[in-house]
Amino acid sequence: MLRIEFLGEFYNEECNLYYNNDILYSGYVDDLVTSINNCLAFKLNYGKNKTCITVLKKLQDKIFFIPIQNINLNIHKNIIVNISEIEMVWEKIGYDFDDDINLINEIDKRELKLLWLINSKGLNDLGLLISNKIKDMIIAIIDETLNAQEMFYFWLDNSWNNIEGEITRTGLHMKNPLVIYIEHENKINEWIPLFYERERNIVLNLGCEWGVKISLEK
Repeated sequence: MLRIEFLGEFYNEECNLYYNNDILYSGYVDDLVTSINNCLAFKLNYGKNKTCITVLKKLQDKIFFIPIQNINLNIHKNIIVNISEIEMVWEKIGYDFDDDINLINEIDKRELKLLWLINSKGLNDLGLLISNKIKDMIIAIIDETLNAQEMFYFWLDNSWNNIEGEITRTGLHMKNPLVIYIEHENKINEWIPLFYERERNIVLNLGCEWGVKISLEK
């Protein structure tokens, strides 16, 4: 959940923006919001000096934070929130959300896949992620369901343009997960790209306790 707190006087007012207990931005209020190519964006800095431009996109009743620059794997988290949380931030900083909502475009399916790949924590280069470079970094796969591995490579190798799914809560304890181990720069990361929800659905794990539920029924 998003939360914002304010510091300082009116003309030099600063704020801290949090996602749950993680700080996303610390600095002047006027520097938090921007637009890139007519898309609403946050200039997140995670409490550090370096800024990461993150575009806001929507799907159903959710807002997705889409990075457009290479990320810091040590601090980056995928973020998905209810649209009401963005409205709350706008109200707190004194902006009219109705004036800006048209700058929040529908998420592109390629961006949805990018979030899925970012959750692997394998690469900080967005271009390499999109090019499926991560496939070369897989060192082990644990598949207790026998065919989850096949499903994984299908979604890794193919476009998500025709994906039809529901944004759903995953929770912290995922049943029947596919576990993949990735090695990059002598560091090994564990990635759960998908899991089965009963026999009729799989969930593509986007991290932050959200995923895309896909029905396997024909």
